Amino acid sequence: MITLAVAILVVQLIALVVVIVRDTLDPEKEALTMKTFFIGGFILFQSSSGIYTLMSGEYDRVIPGDLGYTGVMFGLISSIFIVLTLAIYKRGWWVSNFAARPTTERTVSDGGLIAIGLVALLTGVLLRDVMGKIPVLGVLTDMLSTGAFCTALAAVGWVWARRPFNFAAITSLVLIGGATVGLILNNTFSRRGLVGAVLATIWAGYFARWRLGYRPVLVLRTVVIGVLGLALVLLQSATRGEKGKGGSLGEYLTAFASVERRDITDAALGMVSGQFAAANSMWLIESVPESFERWPLHSLRYFVTQPIPRIIWAGKPWSLGNEMVLNAGISGVKKDEFSLGAGIVGHLVVDVTLISIPLYAIIIGLALRYMDERVRLHPSNPFIVIPIGAAAAQVLGMPRGELGLFAFNAVAWVTGAVIAVHVAAPAVWRRVDPVDDFDDDHDDGGESSDGQSADAHSDSMVTADSGRR
Repeated sequence: MITLAVAILVVQLIALVVVIVRDTLDPEKEALTMKTFFIGGFILFQSSSGIYTLMSGEYDRVIPGDLGYTGVMFGLISSIFIVLTLAIYKRGWWVSNFAARPTTERTVSDGGLIAIGLVALLTGVLLRDVMGKIPVLGVLTDMLSTGAFCTALAAVGWVWARRPFNFAAITSLVLIGGATVGLILNNTFSRRGLVGAVLATIWAGYFARWRLGYRPVLVLRTVVIGVLGLALVLLQSATRGEKGKGGSLGEYLTAFASVERRDITDAALGMVSGQFAAANSMWLIESVPESFERWPLHSLRYFVTQPIPRIIWAGKPWSLGNEMVLNAGISGVKKDEFSLGAGIVGHLVVDVTLISIPLYAIIIGLALRYMDERVRLHPSNPFIVIPIGAAAAQVLGMPRGELGLFAFNAVAWVTGAVIAVHVAAPAVWRRVDPVDDFDDDHDDGGESSDGQSADAHSDSMVTADSGRR
């Protein structure tokens, strides 16, 4: 049975990789989409994580008694869900029309983007370190702040992508980007903020210029930036400040200098194993409903109730990962301070599979399609592209679970990015006349292979794309 389970997941993994490669190399499709991030997260936290556990027998805190049967069920549930989600994404339905609603096209100079990056950085500090101290309200503004920090790095990343050898662009990326990374790391245990900033920068660079170039070169650029970002994430994972609980920037720098190879290896293993999200999902498959009760649409309820502080509503639902700690009898940790990554399949099982699979596939599929359709129609508008890019890390993390929390954080980060990007926007943006070449003050930012300016080429791609769908 274990062999059959592995076979199902291997076929699933290959099929998903084919989808990503096909979209990346097809010039008629966008190479970088929210669908790509979601599939990438699904591969990491479900497909490959399941294969890793089934073949190695390794797990984190919980493991099913019958890996064979449970592994097969895991493979079938995960396959049905991802196929249905991608089918709904392809259909699009009414969200495609909503994404195509009339919108004023705006552009901004490099100096304006640098100004937005600086203001976004200050906005993030205000939301987190000033308003974040306010009781009750501060919990929400702290979530919004990460979207602002992602905006700061994405804005200067946009400038650098357009003019990679320009001194001002390089300087702004180093100074504002470095400050952003430092502030994200300061007193932060979670890796999501850093991952979000890295992915938002790749997203901004892609739509600023890279999407117009040779696709293999795009892949190389993405890999280089991704590897550098991964190195930072590994270092953060290996240190997490003193006592592994996050710390000040000074504590991180001290820990970076003394980090051991074993710490890096353990952090890398945690990524390769997908943080054992698949093993946790398998445990839930085997435990529900005999020893772990079903909670109809728990993830949806957790998403809706997320903004309500627990100090106001003591009965607010706990995350599935927190409840797993209590139900599995894991000792030595506190329920409100430790949780397990249940995996998206685990959520589907607990939330009543026959209801949750179609409902969550519809919600996720249409949400991803809306974001991708919105930026496809406005690829050169940083005031649309950058805020949506702030959700990339949360979309990537959804398959790991906690599903409701990741979904809420995606909305919060996009909202924070919208706030940050629009604080300075009225002072620096300008409306684009549709009869003129888009963003004509950047024609030295990069030439396409046929001699057209990158921005003029971008306009032609938007027209072509709009005619195809």
